Amino acid sequence: KYYDADILYFHDDWGSQRSPFFSLRTAREMLVPYLKRIVDSAHKHGMYVDFHSCGKVEKLVPAMIDAGVDIWSGQPMNDRLAVLKEHGDKIKLNFGPAMEFGAPEDVQLKAYEEYFDTYGDYLTSLIISGFGAGPKVYEYVYKRTREALAK
Repeated sequence: KYYDADILYFHDDWGSQRSPFFSLRTAREMLVPYLKRIVDSAHKHGMYVDFHSCGKVEKLVPAMIDAGVDIWSGQPMNDRLAVLKEHGDKIKLNFGPAMEFGAPEDVQLKAYEEYFDTYGDYLTSLIISGFGAGPKVYEYVYKRTREALAK
């Protein structure tokens, strides 16, 4: 409302590297009503909601959808293709390819090209952080995310 933001990037970690901290039923009962209030307010002000949750929480995506979340920013240990096959018409994903810190720019660019070839139709944004991406990577990701948004 005051800053003309396009998106609310909301963090609440729901799991560890191996599994969620709680069941889908618990998430629906104890978290969804409150998360939905945040999402509804953001939507009322014309914003998308990108929900970040660390951990292997793919089993909790239905709760995110119930709350009205537009985009889930998760981690690579989740089975992204399975989530997209089951829920890709209801939620977008914001992930990035896993790679070593300080990877050369050509290695990064190749990783992102392969990533977009696999997930491109489902992506509207992408995590590019933590490994020192070069300018070509940023340009490529910007171009491909704009193409995804135009669909």
